[in-house]
Amino acid sequence: MPRTDYLSCHSITTGPIIPQANLGETLRVLSLNGVDAIILHKGRSRCFNPIVYSSLSLIIHLSASTVHAPDPNAKRVVSSVEEALALGADAVSVHVNIGSSSEPEQLRDLSQTAKDCEQCGIPLLAMMYPRGAKLPGTCDPAVLAHLTNIAADLGADLVKIPSEHHGAHDQTPGDGVSETPYSPFSVNSALAA
Repeated sequence: MPRTDYLSCHSITTGPIIPQANLGETLRVLSLNGVDAIILHKGRSRCFNPIVYSSLSLIIHLSASTVHAPDPNAKRVVSSVEEALALGADAVSVHVNIGSSSEPEQLRDLSQTAKDCEQCGIPLLAMMYPRGAKLPGTCDPAVLAHLTNIAADLGADLVKIPSEHHGAHDQTPGDGVSETPYSPFSVNSALAA
């Protein structure tokens, strides 16, 4: 599977990473340097000239929580596949924290989003993380394999999991640009390996 580079905007989770005034130029520079896709929430995606998306795939992130919440690991779906399609998205993503107290709801949201994606013909990226009292920051291969299988079994087309280079609790690289510590990869290729 070829390497996929992407920009992921965590402005809902942690606040602004790249000032809005610089984000358009950042996207332009990234697209000229091999970045394939950007992951944004629906509101932020409306801030750019559509020409930006001619050289970058747009992935609309459907789930969110903030670091200020009583349980920051309790991700909720805050947008829909239909909204993402109306914005011109090439794919959507959902974040799931396995081991969190809201895991059952997050799994239900992932499953429903996969169903909606299948009906609308749009790929789903599942961002899967081991978080919670029983999984404190682990990058154990067995746990990561379990995360990948959960994503596949619930209908995701791509999965993003932590790597050994970044702990499971690292949500945001310092400069806001992923150097692919969490490379998305095809669920089918991962399961075949």
